[in-house]
Amino acid sequence: MRKLDRLIETMGTSRFDEVLVETFTPAVLLRKKGNNWSVVTTHNFHVEEKEFEDLSDLLERYGGRCLYQDGGVCLIVREQAKYRNLESLLKGLIEKSESLKKLDRLLECQMKIVRELKGLGGLVTSIIEPIPMEIMNTFLLDHISELFSCAVAVYERNEKEFKLLQSRRSSEFPDVLKLNILRRSTMKTHGRIFECFSVTDEGGFQYLFLVYRQEGFKDEEIIVLSTVFSILQKARELLAERQEKIELERMVIQHTFALELLSNFSMKVLGSKTREEFYKNVVDAVREMFQAKFTALYIKGLKGYYLKEIVTVERVEVPDKLKDSRDVKMGYYTFEIKGESSDILLVVGESIVEDYLTTRIKMALLKMLPSDIERAFRNIEYLEKIKAQRDYIDKINKELNFLISHMLDFDTFRDTRELVKFVKGYTDKVTNFVIEGLTLYREGRKRKGLEKIVVSSCGSVLGTVYYRKKRNLDEADAQVLNLLATMLLLSAEKIELLKPKKHMVKFEEVIPAYLKAKFRISCLGSNPRIFGCTTLPLDMKGLGVCLSDDDRVYVASDLDLDILDNGIEELKY
Repeated sequence: MRKLDRLIETMGTSRFDEVLVETFTPAVLLRKKGNNWSVVTTHNFHVEEKEFEDLSDLLERYGGRCLYQDGGVCLIVREQAKYRNLESLLKGLIEKSESLKKLDRLLECQMKIVRELKGLGGLVTSIIEPIPMEIMNTFLLDHISELFSCAVAVYERNEKEFKLLQSRRSSEFPDVLKLNILRRSTMKTHGRIFECFSVTDEGGFQYLFLVYRQEGFKDEEIIVLSTVFSILQKARELLAERQEKIELERMVIQHTFALELLSNFSMKVLGSKTREEFYKNVVDAVREMFQAKFTALYIKGLKGYYLKEIVTVERVEVPDKLKDSRDVKMGYYTFEIKGESSDILLVVGESIVEDYLTTRIKMALLKMLPSDIERAFRNIEYLEKIKAQRDYIDKINKELNFLISHMLDFDTFRDTRELVKFVKGYTDKVTNFVIEGLTLYREGRKRKGLEKIVVSSCGSVLGTVYYRKKRNLDEADAQVLNLLATMLLLSAEKIELLKPKKHMVKFEEVIPAYLKAKFRISCLGSNPRIFGCTTLPLDMKGLGVCLSDDDRVYVASDLDLDILDNGIEELKY
């Protein structure tokens, strides 16, 4: 009973295992370690090995019986019968002791975390201060190594790697680390596992902290460390934002005058309506803004920049041509403005008023002005495009109005020559081309001094119209020419078909014009051969068009029908 009392007294302590084997001596106590059983302690039970893969190996070699086995704990004794009545009591004692040990370890861990958190209170207060990272690194390493009883090091990133800056409690940290370590939260090297934490300061420099302890870190400690470095990262971000805000406020105050100048400049330049007005307003406004001796504006040509506009308050030598901005005299400011139609080079001379603008304001203006000038220049280009489009539409409307109003007049002409003469007279007065002639159903040959336009549809040529250009034709001219040529050829086709000059028309005179028109409209081609016969030698569907009376059949086709049958003859008209 005394032994049991002693066993109960040591429950939950490190002495419990030793008292347990002494109580049930001779005995050996084992605990599960991974997949093996590890010998914890023995009493009067000699065992040479420290680990066994299976309990049967131990029992087979050294004898004994398993008095208790549960929860990764096993007690083997030699005299099992002696303790048979104590098995249930033994089970309760061991389980209770294991529970007390776990509770003790948990309390110890909690107390340690409490101590660490108390120490972190002062650490957190310090890391949120705007301390330079060089000092902050030293401060962090000292406190983390002390609070967590660990080795710690800090690295700084360069273009190729992380380089060791300083360390605590160990000199075995690697001198350099590869950049791909950023993708991991832990690093294993030389048999050691390091916890990794990354911090970027307000200047954009990146630092890497490695923390190591031989027995490793509990999950709770990793959470605490992660929280510390997260607070540090957030503090550096807030510091960067605060510095940026202060700098922005300072810039706003310094640039108030610059913004007023820019506002006046924008109103004047953006108010330009024409290209010439824009050039003049730009040089005037820029010279006034910088109180410069002169401002010159150059337009880009094939071989450089050519002087377009200049304003001066003093006599100054300014070249009429520049190769590029590198030709500009040292000390002058330049602006290169890109446009769709042309590029601009603006040259600003030195100021005639000393310290008129501070360097900071001047640099801000030099940075902002090009975008305003470019926006104004693009507005001018857009206005020019709009005007060109409006002129184009007006021109098209004017030509279309004429064609629509004279469309029916085309049907009143009794002869193709009269029609061409009328259209020639109109185009000579109104358009940039003059109609000179036409041919039906074929692409006409070239005529000296004339251009031609061929009108076709579905592969069938309606005809060719000849014209003379007064100047190069634009898109509007080309559209009017195409429409007028189509109308002219259709009217000529109608004249050939109806022959309005004749009061009486013979059937034979109508046949060719009718068949040619029908052949073209059927999309079979143009200018076919005309044949006559009493009966057709084959089905002409898709091969030609036909006209018949009581005695004969007339055919328009590209085929040599007279070869197929002697009764078919080609008619010449």
